[in-house]
Amino acid sequence: THSTPAPLSPQAVAQAFLNGSAPEYMAVPGLTKALVRKSALGLRHFVTTVPERLQKRFVIHVPRNPKFDEPDDGLLIRDNPARETDKKVMFQVRADLPMLLAKAGVSLVEPWKSWIGDCDYIRQLCLASAFDLAHALDVECPELRSVERMREAESVNPSVYRVGVYELGNTGFAKEHVDRNFASLHVGSSHKGLYFKTRDGIISGEEPEDGES
Repeated sequence: THSTPAPLSPQAVAQAFLNGSAPEYMAVPGLTKALVRKSALGLRHFVTTVPERLQKRFVIHVPRNPKFDEPDDGLLIRDNPARETDKKVMFQVRADLPMLLAKAGVSLVEPWKSWIGDCDYIRQLCLASAFDLAHALDVECPELRSVERMREAESVNPSVYRVGVYELGNTGFAKEHVDRNFASLHVGSSHKGLYFKTRDGIISGEEPEDGES
């Protein structure tokens, strides 16, 4: 939960993290709930107005990580009952998504061009704050090499902004999982229920306020 009424600086979050107090809510300059909500509404508008035959052209499969050889850019649909316990539609935006879509023969028109641009702007804001946090961690604990490791991760699997719509199922909106990336910033959700599992137990998460992650 929130330890202070206002979101914390990267330095304060780094100190709290190293002291074993996690999660904490960090300030992300420029980020607003309205911007996050707009990106989510954009996905709902996309899946309800774009015909399925055209949606498939937004599914991009590029060789990023050999361990996960599957589409991981643009539109992602997870509804295979043999693999998925929570049905969901997601859209993942990296810096090179417009180029990848163009290579796939997709000519971005409005409102999708602006929507993807807004999603990428959120990605940039979060990436900058993530690097601020990594730098703060290195100041407190240089042996972590957080900035160096983040740069390595960014060069192999570039940062991504994911917006998703879940169908309520037996496991809830999302099953318990561990993200496979270096760091994740949660910027908003439509329903309560977020929690973090640590070595000391389960910590309930609150909905981030404006400018928080």
